[in-house]
Amino acid sequence: MKIKKLKRRKFQYLTKEEFDNPLLPLVALCCSETSLDYAVGDTHQFIRATNGRNTGFVGSDYANMYFFYERFCKHIELLYVLMHRFPDWKLAKDGPLYRVRVMGRAKEVYDGDMFDGTTMQFNKLSKTEFWDLRLFMKSLFAFKTLDEWRDTLDDMVRMIFGDESFSEYYDNAYQIFEYLDKLCEAMFLAYLIRGKDYMLNHCAKRFGIKKKKLIDA
Repeated sequence: MKIKKLKRRKFQYLTKEEFDNPLLPLVALCCSETSLDYAVGDTHQFIRATNGRNTGFVGSDYANMYFFYERFCKHIELLYVLMHRFPDWKLAKDGPLYRVRVMGRAKEVYDGDMFDGTTMQFNKLSKTEFWDLRLFMKSLFAFKTLDEWRDTLDDMVRMIFGDESFSEYYDNAYQIFEYLDKLCEAMFLAYLIRGKDYMLNHCAKRFGIKKKKLIDA
């Protein structure tokens, strides 16, 4: 598969270091910034805030919503770069870096070395997307282009600071919310598929994780 050459100037939310090495922000997200459970909660807060008058919101609430907005924008760009830099996004069923368990619709991965390390539940990604994340990546950018996703997120954050509801203006609002839910899971799955091995070999010490512990996990 031919790798598409990307132009740095098209990406507003990735630093030059992150653009040059998109695995590093995956490691930072999962090893030092937040957990999947917290990120899912943040996503649901943001979605709810776009759909009504935010009575009782104070400055810190609006600041949090703007932070979530910028994180969505960054993750959309990051996933786009990752999709074009690496052709293979299949999750290993058996391996030394994490443990996978799938029973019926339940999809779990245990990795005790992530931020707030625990068993992660992947409830939104389909089973086929879970085993091959590239299927979700392609679907995400077939639904909306990179520029269209940025415009949509701009509209969402404007609704948070106003009195109108995002759902009233977008007939496909539910699909957009579903994609944002899946995006949250996709970032952590992308880390497991490619970011953890990179962290093992290049920056475990930077994040206070012992390489031996990871291999023995």
